[in-house]
Amino acid sequence: RAQAYCAFFGFPWQTELLAAAAEAMDRKTLILLVLLWISSVGEVLFPDVMKLNGMTGGTNWFFIAHAIGNTGVGFTKASGDASLLSCDWKAASIPAIMDIFSYAALFVGVALAGAQTKSILYSSSILWSAVLSRILLGRVLSLMQWSSICLLFLGLALKSGAGSSAALGADLDSGFLLGVCCILGGCFLHALANVQNEALIRQGRIQAKNLCIMVGIYSMAIWLGLYSCGFIIPERIDKVWVYTSDQFTFSTLMVQDRAAGLPMSSGPAWVGFVLCTALHAGCFFSLLGSVGSVSSGIVKGATVAAYVLLSGALFCSVSSSYCLNWRTLCSAAVCVSSVMFYSLASAHAKKAVAKVDTSGTLEDTIDNSIMPGVNNFSPRTALKVRSTAIGG
Repeated sequence: RAQAYCAFFGFPWQTELLAAAAEAMDRKTLILLVLLWISSVGEVLFPDVMKLNGMTGGTNWFFIAHAIGNTGVGFTKASGDASLLSCDWKAASIPAIMDIFSYAALFVGVALAGAQTKSILYSSSILWSAVLSRILLGRVLSLMQWSSICLLFLGLALKSGAGSSAALGADLDSGFLLGVCCILGGCFLHALANVQNEALIRQGRIQAKNLCIMVGIYSMAIWLGLYSCGFIIPERIDKVWVYTSDQFTFSTLMVQDRAAGLPMSSGPAWVGFVLCTALHAGCFFSLLGSVGSVSSGIVKGATVAAYVLLSGALFCSVSSSYCLNWRTLCSAAVCVSSVMFYSLASAHAKKAVAKVDTSGTLEDTIDNSIMPGVNNFSPRTALKVRSTAIGG
């Protein structure tokens, strides 16, 4: 009835949203979507706890947790899964290396600027992916999609200005601006890796799930290789950059470093981060093909909105940089709105393609915000394509 009402009174976007919600109304899908959202919040909450506790080697511990979480996808079994031994490991190495550099930059940024900032700026993946897919893949986006991207850019500018003003007012050497640059650079590399992932998956060379596992294995192997050679991912400790393995100790997880006002020490927070990363990846691939870009946009937007409010409530007494101000709230609202509008515009573009090419097959994927534009062809470039996203 609600869909018919919206259609009768000419509200196409509301109709899209209700239709997407109706598609995901079975109990299993709803549970998985809720778990996906909870794990998404946990992926930014626990790193902030580790950062505020002053955990030594935080950037490297973030990276290890991410690698373990990606590899953990291998424990989710589904019919039709190809053997890892038969996969093209050489082809997967290029996007894997890009992904490794992207997450190294992202986690350096988190250590410097905080996960609250990362949760907002990570939305820039849409911007980078749209530009790269247009340049490298010839992807055509609709006017609504480009408008959403411009709105997103405004939200990112607001957050960068708000955070840098607060950081510079408190400490000229805080490193906030460097953290912002690392996060944005990491988002760019992540988007570039996703474009490469899309090419491999569309060519049928590697399944999305196997590619995620292979990236995790590559990440862990390269980090262990660096560590055995005496190096680690660069860390900023007491305003000094270090990169040697003697600055990283595994006993850090056992240190009782719980700061006043925080719920736990860094060790349990790291375990929570690993579990959330693995849960997120598992839910992502369980939902693959079950829900569309609108639903994934809702989850992504709800994550940003929830964590900005949650971190402000939990950590404001610990660090003033987490306290909510009008710029941070406006930035979060603009970014959430842009992600929602982009997802709705993507769904609308897919419907236009389906009307033009009724013989083709279009399959939505769970996280179009991670690899935006995968199914976003204009009617004049309609193709028969089965696309799959990688990441989470």
